[in-house]
Amino acid sequence: MISRTRLVFTAGLYFILILFPWTLIANSFPTPGRKADSSLLGIPTRIDPESGNLKATDIIIRGPRRHKMKVSTEEWDIRWFRVSPGSYHLDIGNDDSVIDVLPGIIMVAPVRIVLFSLEGESALRLEPVDEEDRQKAALNLALFYDFPEWQGRDYIGFGSLRPSVKQVQSLFEATITSNPQGAEIFFDDRLVGTSPLTLTLEGGKHKLLFRGEGREDVTRYIRLEGDADILVELPPAVGSVSEQETYKTLIGSFYPVGETDEQINALFVDTLELVLEDDPRFNLVRSEIPWKHTGTLSQPDFSLLEETGADLVVSGTFLKQGNYLVVQANLYDIQAESVKTGTFWTGDVGLSIFDAMDLIAEKFIGEVDRVLPVAGRVLITRTEIVYGALSDQEQGVNRKQMINRRWQEYPDSLSIQAGIGGAKDEDYILSTMTPPIAVAAEWSRDVSSLWQAGAGGIYYIIPERPGLEIEAHSGVRLMFRTLRTDISFGLSGSIQYTPQFFDTWSGENYGSFLSVGLPIDIRFYYYFTDKVDRNPVYFMGNMAFSFLGYRFDLSGREQHGFISISGLIAFGVGIRL
Repeated sequence: MISRTRLVFTAGLYFILILFPWTLIANSFPTPGRKADSSLLGIPTRIDPESGNLKATDIIIRGPRRHKMKVSTEEWDIRWFRVSPGSYHLDIGNDDSVIDVLPGIIMVAPVRIVLFSLEGESALRLEPVDEEDRQKAALNLALFYDFPEWQGRDYIGFGSLRPSVKQVQSLFEATITSNPQGAEIFFDDRLVGTSPLTLTLEGGKHKLLFRGEGREDVTRYIRLEGDADILVELPPAVGSVSEQETYKTLIGSFYPVGETDEQINALFVDTLELVLEDDPRFNLVRSEIPWKHTGTLSQPDFSLLEETGADLVVSGTFLKQGNYLVVQANLYDIQAESVKTGTFWTGDVGLSIFDAMDLIAEKFIGEVDRVLPVAGRVLITRTEIVYGALSDQEQGVNRKQMINRRWQEYPDSLSIQAGIGGAKDEDYILSTMTPPIAVAAEWSRDVSSLWQAGAGGIYYIIPERPGLEIEAHSGVRLMFRTLRTDISFGLSGSIQYTPQFFDTWSGENYGSFLSVGLPIDIRFYYYFTDKVDRNPVYFMGNMAFSFLGYRFDLSGREQHGFISISGLIAFGVGIRL
C-alpha cells in the first residue's frame, strides 16, 4: 500500500503540474484565428494621477460581437481584442465614442479610457489618445510572442513609432513639460500632444516646438544621447501678427495603398480643389504627384517637387478593401519633406461617400486654418500614419527573431515533472504490484537556436520499497522552436541507484544495483507566458526510453547484466530564467 504521505504528495504535485499553468491563460494575447478579415483592436487605459484609491472596473464594448474589458488600476495599460469588422461603441458616463474597425487591420482606438475618483467612487471618462499612448501601444504590442502572426495586416493609429519585433537600440525616454502646462508639443514639426508628455524617441538631434494660447512659440533643438527631462518656459505673446502670405500649392492624385479606384481618387482631388481654389492663401496648381516608398511608408518625392518651386502639396493616401475605405488627406511641406497636417476618415464605399467627401473637406479646411493662420508662423501637424502590412518573407524573419528572443534572453530553464517510469526488466517489473512513480527536477541551458544541454535527477516512489531509488542524467537535445511551442529530441547518459528489493514471486532478494544507460527522450513544451518581458512559463511532456543499458550488482550476488528496456513518461511545468 502507498503511504498517506506519499499519496498526498503525489496528488498535490499533479495538481500543481496540470492545473496551475491554465490559470496563466486568462488574459492571454489573442491570435488571428482562421478568419482573414479579423482585426486587432487596442484600447488604452490610464488612471488620473490626482485620484486616490481606485478599483478596477469592467465595461462592455458593444459591436458585431460584445467584448468585456477590465479597466485596470495601472498607471497606463492597453487591452487587445480580436474583433470582426464593424462599429464598436464605448458608452461611458456622459461620454460615448464609435470606433470603426476595417477588416484585416491592427488598430489603436482614437480614445483612451481614464479611471478617476468622483465623490470617493471610481468613475470613467473618455479622452482622445495622444502620441504617448500611441507609442506605448506600439512598444507594448511588439512584446507579445504572437505579434508576428498579425503582421500581414495594415497598422492604423500608432503614430510615429511603428510596432516592430526588431528593437531599435537608440531609443530614449524624454519627459517634456512646459510652464504653463497644456502647451501643444511638436516633435520634428509633427504634433504629438500637450505637455506634460513622455515620449520614446530615437537618439540624435531633434526639433521641439511649443505653442500655448496667449504665449509666444518657443523652439528648442535637442540632441538625445540618453533619457532626458525637458522643461520650457513660454513667455506671454507680444506684438501684432504680420500680413498673410500666399503659398504655391500643388494638388494631385492620392496614392492607393491597396487596390486602385480612379473614380474615388478623382473625387478626393476634385472635392479638395473645390474648397481650396478660392482661398487667398493658396496659389493652387493641379499637378501629377510623384511618389516614393521608404519601407512601408509612402510619401511624395520631395526632391522632384522642390524643382517646381512649390511650397505645399495637397494629396494623400487611401486604402480600399471591398466596400471599406480608409482615407488620409494630407498637407505636405516640400521644404521640410514631411506631413504638416491632415485628416483621417474610414467608412463604407457607397452613396454615403459624397457626404463623406464633404466631411473630409470640412475637417481638412479646419486643419488648414490651424496650420496657416498667418505668414511666418511654423506649420504644424495633425495626421494619421497608416503603415502597410509586412510581406510573408518579412513576417518569417520577425517570427524567427521573436523565437530567438525567448532563448537568448532567458537561456536557462528549471522544471519539475511527475510521471511513471523506471522499469528495467522482467525481474524489476514482477517485483512491484504498482508502477513506479517518478518525480524529476531538471536544469537546462540553450547554447544555440538548435542545441540545448541539460542535467537532472529523478526520485522513484515505489510502494513496496522503502529505500531511496534515484537517478542522475545529463545530455544534449536538438530543438525545433515555434512562437508558442518547442519540440526536442535528446540523447543522455544516465546512472541510477536501485536499493535491494525482495521479489515476492521468486522469494529472492535482488540488488542493490547501479545501472547506466543511454536514454533517448522526446519532449514537448507549450509556453503560457505571452510577453517577452516576462520569464516564460511552460507546460511540458517528456517520453524517454532506452534499449541500451547495463546494471552492476553491488551485493556480490553476480546479478549484473544488460538491461532490456528502460522507460519514462512524465508531465511537468518549468520556467525560463
